[in-house]
Amino acid sequence: ILDIDVTYDGTWHTRGHHSNIGIGVIIDALTKLVIDYQVLCKFCNICSYRKSCWNKKIISDAKCEELVEGHKPQCHKNCSGTSAKMESEAAVMMWQRSLENKLRYKTIV
Repeated sequence: ILDIDVTYDGTWHTRGHHSNIGIGVIIDALTKLVIDYQVLCKFCNICSYRKSCWNKKIISDAKCEELVEGHKPQCHKNCSGTSAKMESEAAVMMWQRSLENKLRYKTIV
């Protein structure tokens, strides 16, 4: 396992803390290269459309469940909660998988 000094930053698709898409980036402090990144999304067009159809009674409960199960593997929504929480959630995900990549991140404050 290699110890490396890194910096971390996160940002959102739109200004402020009201975005549906956010990204976290880990940057090597020595080389300034991106080591890892995580994109988080709180919205999925397909899920939204399915929910709208279900609310309008265009599709049955059974058909709705079938669509949900079939859609899960390619769903874009991978985050829930507030937009502000996306930045810290992305950091946690990356730090947890860092050891799989044989790296141990040490942050520079």
